[in-house]
Amino acid sequence: MYISLLFWVLLGWQAANQLRPATVHGTVLAADTGRPVGRALVVLWYNSTTRSGTTDANGRYEIQNIDPGPYSAAVSKPGFVYTEFNGRRWSPLSAGEDRGIDFLMARANVISGTVFDEHGEALRGIAVQAMMKASSEPRMPLRVQGWGTSDDRGRYRIHDLAAGRYYVQAVGNQRSDLAPHYASVLYPNANALADAQSINLTEGNEAAGVNFSMREPATYNISGRMIDATTGQAAASVSIRLEWDGNPDGHSDLPTITLANGEFLFQVTPGSYRLVASHSDAGGRQSYAKRVVNVSNRNIDHLTISLSPAATIKGRLIAA
Repeated sequence: MYISLLFWVLLGWQAANQLRPATVHGTVLAADTGRPVGRALVVLWYNSTTRSGTTDANGRYEIQNIDPGPYSAAVSKPGFVYTEFNGRRWSPLSAGEDRGIDFLMARANVISGTVFDEHGEALRGIAVQAMMKASSEPRMPLRVQGWGTSDDRGRYRIHDLAAGRYYVQAVGNQRSDLAPHYASVLYPNANALADAQSINLTEGNEAAGVNFSMREPATYNISGRMIDATTGQAAASVSIRLEWDGNPDGHSDLPTITLANGEFLFQVTPGSYRLVASHSDAGGRQSYAKRVVNVSNRNIDHLTISLSPAATIKGRLIAA
């Protein structure tokens, strides 16, 4: 009887202990001065569970009633760089644990400037992107880290940027149905990444005067038809897209179109493009085509692009 009662008491104690919530507390300081950062938002998250707290004037915070689990933690505040705790790698919270987690926040950087048209008039509503290389490889695309939009005076401001080397782009559009039409341009007024100038930001600085002059260029046609390489007939129900080599993120500003009769038409500004097409028949068989098209100062018409069946590679994997 005594042993049985002790068993149930211990079992109840263990169950109650597992349900005890955890607490996380700590201090948030500025990395450059070591002074407290007030009104910073500290967030813990794990799957769909989120808990948060705000620092006081002394940079201190406390988050209570946290269910045990492997949480990630981060802190944010305007004017500082969004900061994750220890690269998001830390041990799970245990039931009833009271854990201290401190943060050092680096001050954010700013890139600002003005966007003009070819007549020196301010352009409103132009998106400007601050981008960093995804790796050290020269042909790797850039990733957008922040963006801003020009106001009625043409001025834009991209804030909360971490220290690093950035390329800045004023984004135009490749759609002829939008007016006025401006081509995208990289700072300082370059059409290709190889001709662009990077901007190196250190902690807490503003790179001002990063200005752009956007032009409304002539547009030209890229047109032709898709054929099935096996039958020589026009290929219907083909998805085709045009990728602009001048776009640093490797994607196209042009919409993907679906061809009903095998014919296609794009209106573009001068530049180098990749035309990529794909087709899947009723039996699920895939065919593809890719072609580089260079547009200078004339239309590129009457192209014939052949769709070829996808290749099959067979082999065997052998454990080392």
